[in-house]
Amino acid sequence: MAGVTDAAFRQICSELGAGYTITELISSKALCYHDKKTFSLLTQFPGEHPAAVQIFGSDPVCMAEAAQIAMEHTGADILDINMGCPMPKIVKNSDGSGYLLMQSGDALHFTGSMEVKCTAYTTGYDGVGTITATGTTVARGCVAVDKSVIPLGTTMFITSGSYTYGMSHAEDTGVRGAKIDLFMDTYDECIQFGRRNSVAYFLD
Repeated sequence: MAGVTDAAFRQICSELGAGYTITELISSKALCYHDKKTFSLLTQFPGEHPAAVQIFGSDPVCMAEAAQIAMEHTGADILDINMGCPMPKIVKNSDGSGYLLMQSGDALHFTGSMEVKCTAYTTGYDGVGTITATGTTVARGCVAVDKSVIPLGTTMFITSGSYTYGMSHAEDTGVRGAKIDLFMDTYDECIQFGRRNSVAYFLD
């Protein structure tokens, strides 16, 4: 547990009979950047075995490097990769996962999220036609993305404060960076929506 299972806490647990200890959640990026505060989280108490180091992240190259750093620095017996932390500060960087609870009572599992700027578009304005970059016909739920940031074909659930756009599919292009252009049925809807800070939840 982040902020709880430091070396002193783990040693107490071990002395009280715990047969296995795990470090708190450690950022793979911070390990790769050789952050001193993060390295202190790797500290183990004398004779801490069997023990695991727990890391999280989303960049495969960085994760591999961080895993090697963690194991060499600690001599731990096990490397634990956390892939399900629902905390906002973890999820917003696509490093965790969680569930969105719908008003219907259904739950949607997401594997990560991203803070984005959202705008809106519709057919018949600014040269927008009816066919997307992927060959589909534009309709509500179709969104335009920068494919180098959000791959085409990605399924998302998009919210903008109190406004919920909902289920969306990255089918079109035409924006750059961490931005998403939402298809609306009418031009009036586009004007009313304007430009909003939003969150895109990436679904399975």
